[in-house]
This record gives sequence, C-alpha cells and structure tokens, in this order.
Amino acid sequence: MDLGHGRRRLELPDGCVSLVLNLADPVWVTLGTRQDAAALPYTDLLSGLQTRPTFGEHAGRVEGVEVLLEPWAAFGFLSHPMSDLADRMADPRALLGRRADLLAEALHEADGWPTRFSLLDATLPTWDEATPARATEPLRNAWSELVRSGGGLPVRELAHRSGRSTRQLEYLFREQIGLTPKTAARVLRFRTPYG
Repeated sequence: MDLGHGRRRLELPDGCVSLVLNLADPVWVTLGTRQDAAALPYTDLLSGLQTRPTFGEHAGRVEGVEVLLEPWAAFGFLSHPMSDLADRMADPRALLGRRADLLAEALHEADGWPTRFSLLDATLPTWDEATPARATEPLRNAWSELVRSGGGLPVRELAHRSGRSTRQLEYLFREQIGLTPKTAARVLRFRTPYG
C-alpha cells in the first residue's frame, strides 16, 4: 500500500494473535489510547490477544505480510504461555528464534506475492510440526464454542461443555489463549456486529 502520506489508524481487539513481517519501513504501534502512551517502531512484530485498542501508524508506504492466528495455534508455534504475550507486542525473533529470521529473509528475497504466499503456506505447517506444545482438544473446542457464540456463552456453560471445571478451563485459557474465558469473551464481543 502506498498512500503518499502518513496514516494513523485505531485497531480494536479482534481475538487473533498477529504475526507481522514487514518488508518496508517500520510501523509505529501505541498500546492503548492514553495520551502519554509511547509509540514504538516495529519492523516485525508478534502481538498477543489485546484487550484494549491500539494505534498503528506508518509514513504512507506499507509492504509486508500479516498472519492472523487463532491463539491456540500460536501457542503451538511458540511453546510458550500465551499469557506472557497478552496485551503486549514482541519481536518475533524473541519467541520464534531463527525460524522468524529465515522466514523474513525468504519473504524479502521472494519474487512477487504469489511466491510469498506459497512460501507461507509451505513454512507455517512445519513450525507446528517442529514444536512439542499442542493446545489441548478441550481447549480448542471451548475456544471454538466461544467464538461461535460471539463471546455470549457463559463461562460456566463453556466449562460444562468442555468437560472441565471452571478453574481448569481458566488455567487452560490463560496458558493457551492468553486471557481468562471471561476476558476472551469480552474481546470476542467486540468483533460481533450488532443489528
């Protein structure tokens, strides 16, 4: 995208983990909307689930790839508690190591967008295969139920359907999603259209 002028955009929480690999100038991200919040530059970034809005800014030209992941899928890639990434942004290299470098380099060198998309399609499944962590089936099912309900399913009912106690489900959500079921439900309600 080349607008010819800078742009600042408000981003609302969307219930996705975002991996951004930038091929041009850095983007500036402000976590939250407080007046004193600082904008930080990111060439590449990994964003956990957000519970508050963020501002994204760029100078007018943006070129790169954004991969939106279900939080439980990101947990499988990272083998790291997702709660450590909630309401945060990180350099992908800090959590993905050399895999992030290799993918970023290959995307830079690729000849055009079809090649880049093919590269992503070939690479991301290997990341999943290379890590020992897997989101549990009850967690994946509970997340799917919560998404399907638009965040409207009560936590007690969600726990009952998952075959876990409320406390067990809260633990799984913090570890593999990043937020408690109640907070995750609130985030998912943001993306549900009214009317």
